[in-house]
Amino acid sequence: MAKRRRGICLSVGVIAVFSWMGHLGGCAATSLGSGAPSASADKAACVDLPPPGSEDLRCEEQQRWGKCSETWMDGYCQKSCGTCRGRSEAPRAEGPLAAFPFNLRVQGYAHSQAFLATDSQAVAELWRKYKAEFVLGVPDGGPCDGADSQCRVKFEGPSLTVSEGMGYGMLMAAYLGDWVVFERLWRYAASWLDEGARCDKACSGLMHWMIEGSSRVLGFNAASDADEDMILALYVAHKVFGDERYLEAARRQAARFRAFALDPDGMIRNGDEWGGCSSDNNVNPSYFAPAWYEVFASFDPAPIWGKAVERAYGILVDRQMFAHGYLLPTNWCTCDGKAGGGGSGTTPGEYGYEACRATFRVSLDLAWHGRERAKADIVGRQLPFFNEQIGPKSDFSRINGPYRASDGKLVPNGDGELCFQAMAATAYVHDTDPGRKARAWQQLVGALEKGIGNHRYFCSSLGMLAALFVTGNMPDPRNLP
Repeated sequence: MAKRRRGICLSVGVIAVFSWMGHLGGCAATSLGSGAPSASADKAACVDLPPPGSEDLRCEEQQRWGKCSETWMDGYCQKSCGTCRGRSEAPRAEGPLAAFPFNLRVQGYAHSQAFLATDSQAVAELWRKYKAEFVLGVPDGGPCDGADSQCRVKFEGPSLTVSEGMGYGMLMAAYLGDWVVFERLWRYAASWLDEGARCDKACSGLMHWMIEGSSRVLGFNAASDADEDMILALYVAHKVFGDERYLEAARRQAARFRAFALDPDGMIRNGDEWGGCSSDNNVNPSYFAPAWYEVFASFDPAPIWGKAVERAYGILVDRQMFAHGYLLPTNWCTCDGKAGGGGSGTTPGEYGYEACRATFRVSLDLAWHGRERAKADIVGRQLPFFNEQIGPKSDFSRINGPYRASDGKLVPNGDGELCFQAMAATAYVHDTDPGRKARAWQQLVGALEKGIGNHRYFCSSLGMLAALFVTGNMPDPRNLP
């Protein structure tokens, strides 16, 4: 949602086309990113893109100094180094779970009742529309179709991009198997890391949170939710595309994240320069990503990831749910879980545009890992609340928002239908009523189509993530070959 750094406060959260053939018992899946390359894509693949952190050095200089064989040059300065590939696509990973749609091969997540739907074709169409609306080539601003060496996710204004949106876009493109989009989003994000010529205060190597097109940093330093999403996306991409560069990048960014975005006890900071409990007493509960942290520990073994999971549920469940009796997570809170703090303009004590993302992150953790405190939150607290909103006829259009977290009362003049319906839908992966699941999916698809058509970047991004998850297309990447 909105981020604020150095006095800037703006409201603040992405996509590809693909085709597949698949049937149970003899299934083949091919993402659009691995189809026959176009002439423009081949041309774009042979470019002199400098490696992240060395944009001030020309590729000709790297070649002259004999750096082309270095591992960190893999995929960069291809024209000068003579390493251009004949195809713009990355090599595909082999195996039955290597490509979208994943739900053709599994019947449910490890710890969930069942998917809301298995209509991956609808997800594909929504992705096509989303990409056309929000994902731009850099620098020309046209479609992200391989003609440019980089792409970015458009924020509320066409000239702005935020790191949050880059994280969302990379997650979607990785799970959807769209290499053309994923590679170019990562190139853009990597070119705006807080390092080298772009180093500000922390020099954390995480992405600056707001960029003006391809020209300059408007919001310095990192927003932690964006970087953790990028790290997971890189690891998913490594599994889906079979490219070791993405695994190396995931490990590098994970090490930076735990050094700059986590307190020593595992509490997430709001960024590399603010938030957390070691100094600011200011926490954003929607930044907690316990499912991600367990995955990170598999390729970046460090005890702090386990501590981060514990700190997340210590706030969300132990403090906010049990100690303070909140019906829903809050946008912001202090380190004892009480509503307070802030930094984006959203009201701390509301289940608003920030907090609704906690529903998705905890619901996904429950689906992947089956944690009891995740179940207490989603099944014991949030599903009963949403069931009360939809009423006996299961009318999901009645879900709006924001709500007061303390008592669940709708905030007057709320207009967040898509955001809140999308995030609520993710909780219904754990519902036992097939009729409610079906109606939640129908409402999500309709609201998302409307949101994309109305150019609503943030809620459309949350809607796309929800559509992937509730259709079974966001599996734990550790289970991919």
